[in-house]
Amino acid sequence: MAGFDVPGDTSILVVEIHGVGKQHPLSAEKLSPVLSLYFVADFAAALDACEALLRFGGLGHTSVIHASDDARVREFGLRMPAFRVLVNTGAPQGSTGITTNVFPAMTLGCGAVAGNITSDNIGPLHLINIKRLAYVARKTEDAFQNADQLPSSDTPDRQTVVAAVERYLAKRGVSQPQPVTTSVVDRFLATKRGGAAPVSEAPVPDPVTIVDFVCEDDVRQAVAQSKKIYIGPDTIVTPSARDLALRHDTLVVTEQRKKKAKSAGE
Repeated sequence: MAGFDVPGDTSILVVEIHGVGKQHPLSAEKLSPVLSLYFVADFAAALDACEALLRFGGLGHTSVIHASDDARVREFGLRMPAFRVLVNTGAPQGSTGITTNVFPAMTLGCGAVAGNITSDNIGPLHLINIKRLAYVARKTEDAFQNADQLPSSDTPDRQTVVAAVERYLAKRGVSQPQPVTTSVVDRFLATKRGGAAPVSEAPVPDPVTIVDFVCEDDVRQAVAQSKKIYIGPDTIVTPSARDLALRHDTLVVTEQRKKKAKSAGE
């Protein structure tokens, strides 16, 4: 039907392709006895090609590597956006548990990256609804420990944490000024003691724009642009914005108030 003939004993067709995407139709999933063969220069290029294939038409599903170097196997497994990473076996047989120890199933979840509720091989337990009869086990006020009730040993020593952070950064070639490191540690310890982590109290350049309202999207835009948001005593910050800002150290609190526009008669 395609306009060419093959020997009668041909079991599979292999086609060399030169890229991934819509302009290379055979780089998509093919439920037929046709394989695509893609030559690359080295292992790094092979990783790029495999990831591109998954993102084009297989995100979260399955990837396969044939190798004897365990370091490369692990590098491949960490890199691939797939929840079944098979080693030295065929994809259909390995992903369904025939040649591997994954749960035997023909329905394979692709996880959150593909909009699925699970990344598991689907089995009967995924289809069972369980009703639970739950008796009271504690009072509400007993479910949360007060900071005063915590033994002193539960609160990490500040200098110990600072030193640990500095060692961690040094190993990765990252240098942080001491005030920056200690401010991060102070916020961490504040949360461990049950208090709210403070926003930054950095020196405020003059003049700055004091905003009167901060939402989550404002923080996301500031993080993307590596900018700070300056807030004053009257600024309203939504809870979700504050939570996100604390993780990225985005808010800078100042005693300045937003300047109000003067009316025509002033």
